[in-house]
Amino acid sequence: MASRHTFKGVTPAILRQLAESRRGAIRVVFNKDGCTGRASGTLPIGWVDVSFSYAKDQRELVLTVLKKPMLVPTPLLLAEFTLALREAASAIDQNAAFAEGRPAGRDVA
Repeated sequence: MASRHTFKGVTPAILRQLAESRRGAIRVVFNKDGCTGRASGTLPIGWVDVSFSYAKDQRELVLTVLKKPMLVPTPLLLAEFTLALREAASAIDQNAAFAEGRPAGRDVA
């Protein structure tokens, strides 16, 4: 049975960064509309296949888990995807900081 989850606050830049990061063995492919697609690949524990749709106006990414290893709970897979989104957002922040000539991240006192 497919499992669905909505991620809020996903900007087009985050989605682009996520697709370009090519995290591990997961391949992200967008359909021609640029708002739907699939992400699939082999992980050390098995094959993962998800579809996604992106609502630009609402900044929402809806992820549907189509196939996953039986022993991997869906919440764990979603937690990994959440981490990937955060890493993509962080990479964008770091690139912006570099372009502006300011230090990235938080200042340490």
